[in-house]
Amino acid sequence: MSSMATGDEPVTLIDIHTHVLAEFDDGPVSLDEAVDMVAQAQRDGIGKLFATPHSAHLIGKSYGEPQIRAAVSELQRELDARMIGVEVLPGIEVHIAPDLEQEIKAGRAFTLAGSRYLLLELPFSMYPLYTEQVIADLRIRGIVSILAHPERLEYFQRDPNLLRKLLKYGALIQLTADSVLGNFGPRIQAFSQIVLEHGWAHFLASDAHENRYRVPVLSQAQDAAAAMMGEEAARALVVDHPLAVIANSEIVAEEPQRYVTRRRWFW
Repeated sequence: MSSMATGDEPVTLIDIHTHVLAEFDDGPVSLDEAVDMVAQAQRDGIGKLFATPHSAHLIGKSYGEPQIRAAVSELQRELDARMIGVEVLPGIEVHIAPDLEQEIKAGRAFTLAGSRYLLLELPFSMYPLYTEQVIADLRIRGIVSILAHPERLEYFQRDPNLLRKLLKYGALIQLTADSVLGNFGPRIQAFSQIVLEHGWAHFLASDAHENRYRVPVLSQAQDAAAAMMGEEAARALVVDHPLAVIANSEIVAEEPQRYVTRRRWFW
């Protein structure tokens, strides 16, 4: 399996995008379900994962960094008590907004485990015209945007080079494991393949929400990615780049290749 390194020592996978905190958003409904999710992650070879609930204003709740850190500590204590050897790290999936810098200052949005990396979600319905400005302004402040599951957004599927444009502004890309495996349908899978083959992807995460269908597993999708881009590049998505986030070290992204459509359209 591609999660094995030379010397027969298993490589610990790291999942940077999960909804494992109970009763925060549309994730698990109880602490027991949350623990079961993390146990599934451990069986898949995941040794660390980020708890990244949706930003509170998007779901009509009121919480920020202190509440999330407290919930992460509670979950970690329960995992330790049950001898589940996975480390949970604090984060949030931040919905883009023109005043995002104010959200960060107020503690309603924050980076992954205090690093320079921010998990940023764009809306599914319409591309915000202020997206480039927000990403550029954050970059000036030293904050690197990681775009959550852009392969599932129709406006990027229609125009892949719109996504490439955000890479040019300094954003990084997180693909979802289920997207790569085709569990969200063939169109999203095909676009995921474009992102992987063009070298646009920097992370592969589960975006897990519960313990039955959208679960925290990465190894199968890592193997699928390796078939498209090679073992070393696929490992970077689930090991090397997530480790850089935890260490708050720089991820050097390659110049993104321009996408050229293979289809000819006749009008």
